[in-house]
Amino acid sequence: MNTNIQKRRRTRHKRITRQTQCEEITSVLSNEILNEIFIYLNIREKIQAGLTCKRWYHCLHSPKLWKRIDFSAKEPKAEMFPIFRDFDKYPIQFDCNPNVLFSVKKWGKSISSLNLKCCVNINEFSILNFLTFSTQSLKELNISFLDDITTKWTYRKLIYFHNIHTLHLESSFNLDDDSVDLIAKNLSFLENIFLDDCFLLTDSGVKQICRHCNKRLKKLSLNSCYLITEQILLYLTNCVNLRYLNIGNTQKFQFKNPHQENSYESSFEEKEKDNKEKKREKNQAKKRQIGNPKLNRNFNEAMEIVSTESNEMDTEQESEGDSYLIELAQNFGLFCKNLTFLDLSNHTEIDDEILHHMIQPMNALETIILDECDITDSTLAFLSEKNTNLRKLSVQSVSEISQEGISLLVSNIPDLCILNMNENEDLTDEIFKFLEDEDSEIFSHLERLRISSSKISDEGMKFFLDFETRKGFQSNIRELDFECCTSITDQTLIKLSENFWNLEAISVAGCDVTDVGVSAFAAKSPKIVVFDADGCRKIGTKGVSCLFENCNRVVAVALSETQIEDEVLNSIQKFSRNLRFLNISYCESLTDEGLFSLSNCASPLEWIDCRGCRGFTTKGVDEVTKKCLKIQMINVREIGELDPLILNKMKKRAKRIGIDMTIWLQENLISSLSSQTESTFSSSNNLD
Repeated sequence: MNTNIQKRRRTRHKRITRQTQCEEITSVLSNEILNEIFIYLNIREKIQAGLTCKRWYHCLHSPKLWKRIDFSAKEPKAEMFPIFRDFDKYPIQFDCNPNVLFSVKKWGKSISSLNLKCCVNINEFSILNFLTFSTQSLKELNISFLDDITTKWTYRKLIYFHNIHTLHLESSFNLDDDSVDLIAKNLSFLENIFLDDCFLLTDSGVKQICRHCNKRLKKLSLNSCYLITEQILLYLTNCVNLRYLNIGNTQKFQFKNPHQENSYESSFEEKEKDNKEKKREKNQAKKRQIGNPKLNRNFNEAMEIVSTESNEMDTEQESEGDSYLIELAQNFGLFCKNLTFLDLSNHTEIDDEILHHMIQPMNALETIILDECDITDSTLAFLSEKNTNLRKLSVQSVSEISQEGISLLVSNIPDLCILNMNENEDLTDEIFKFLEDEDSEIFSHLERLRISSSKISDEGMKFFLDFETRKGFQSNIRELDFECCTSITDQTLIKLSENFWNLEAISVAGCDVTDVGVSAFAAKSPKIVVFDADGCRKIGTKGVSCLFENCNRVVAVALSETQIEDEVLNSIQKFSRNLRFLNISYCESLTDEGLFSLSNCASPLEWIDCRGCRGFTTKGVDEVTKKCLKIQMINVREIGELDPLILNKMKKRAKRIGIDMTIWLQENLISSLSSQTESTFSSSNNLD
């Protein structure tokens, strides 16, 4: 009895000391300091902080803390996390209750920024009811990727928010030209508008934006708007202060002058009559030439003359279209000469001549994306002469680039930070051969180099890596992408461990890399944050365990189709503290024991891809979803055994897990339950 009483007294004393310590901390810090700390918390953490004590609850009622409200889930940045190619297929979505908006609207008069990107279960009524309380203060609004907005009236209600200057409407499938016209006409302070993946938007909608927001417009994004044509270049000449323009993946520019359409339409009937007369003359000539070789010969000569004349007419029309597009590009460049960002990706009709006329007046251009454009080394030489302030260049899938263009580019543009040459299969080791005897300060600011799917081998990378070491100081390279470069081996990784200590992200997916190279690289690369080794079947447990032991800052790791075992997941539990994104799909040697150890790790895991792992069952997945409280998306397709009872439990927690997990559970739950009922029905029939 005495021992039990003593234990109770000890526990009570510990509880009292903890309470006094917390009270001392909260009493020492003033309300102003607490408000400055609470500003950096997201909305979930603010709600949790308000439940700790009454003083914190009253501090959270300060209007300064509710100027920016962000309900969206944390997503990896595209530039920092280029290795997760399947991330767009399985986006992280946040299950937001409409009552949360109702409880937050009392701070509506002080809210200046609202982010509802990828929020689920938010209907139109809750959004409009919330926005009515922040009509004067709201300046930035993001309602992109909202599937629950099914009508146009929600977008048209935005006309009452006159002070909005930044508007995100990406993937708004019901947004049409009339709604855009009303928004641009009534929002008198609108400066930045993002309309990516708006499939109903046409040239007339962009025309209204350029007409109403002409001198105010600074940023315009129209990526993947497939109904937009080359006429937007004519409308954008009104936007003199435009800084950011993204028109990649839109409709291909046509070589046709719209001013000639009326003349074409007026003479359309005359052309039809001429074609009918020509067909009639051909038929009569065929009848006459039967049995007469002289007439046959004369007829063939006449047909050749007609065909050559028609080809000449086609070439003349194409040349007229080329001249019109060149004139359009030249006028666009003259009026929009203050651009700093330009995206023209997937426009194969843009060649060197058109691009030269477009970017010649743009002296402030810092980022240009020319993926899949029909350009050559002359464009790189032109950029090196005219745009010396260029910091980012992307020429992905551009095959006609050689050593001469790259050497001119990097020698004349010392501030180049990002060079993207992905998916250029014609790139060989000669692309870096000019660096063999080079001693100048080129590549001095280069931070990211991407050469995936090329023919560059260890010899070509040796020229580049030796040049970086000859500089005499530590290299600034932070990201290297060697994806699908099958000639890259352990020699490159060992060479990287000598002088590239600032490296943060590397992709060796599909390369001929083993545990030896990974171990040597991980031992001398403590700053690594992203490591991609998808499809490297020669990498096993030893190299990856060494990675987690030496690289404590690692945030994202992709190990799909590797030969890792449960020891790797144990090493994550022991050493990793910052891991957020993990891809272990189709690793057949993993079992539930590894998942049990992974569930006890201290890392804030948010994204796990374990599809195709036949050794996993619903017990291990259930353990992970129970203990890893920050899990937002988990992909468990094609795993091992399924237990319907555990699936029912997981279905109740699906709102916290994520929308992708919810969809997977509903499909497999129905199939597993139906198979179970079929088996019981067949067994009962056998008994009968």
